[in-house]
Amino acid sequence: MVIPKKTISWFIFTNDSYTNEVISEELPPEDTLDGIKCFDGRRRKLWKCDGSFVTKLRRNKTIQGLHFDIYKKEGEHGSIKKCEFFKKKKK
Repeated sequence: MVIPKKTISWFIFTNDSYTNEVISEELPPEDTLDGIKCFDGRRRKLWKCDGSFVTKLRRNKTIQGLHFDIYKKEGEHGSIKKCEFFKKKKK
């Protein structure tokens, strides 16, 4: 029996106007989702993207001075939750 793989949808929440401007140059305007309700009950303006874009942003975060949070949704009917697993562990 084959268990279907869960689809993960990725989202970026920008924490400042500079980061929003940088992302708007990379993603089309139709990837902006305004007022999306997240798991914590708050509504946010999110950018929908793919996993490779998340990786690219994380790689350039410090170099470009970007400020954002990563959110994900598992499956078609899942809740949008903030991804904490990308945070670096403090030593």
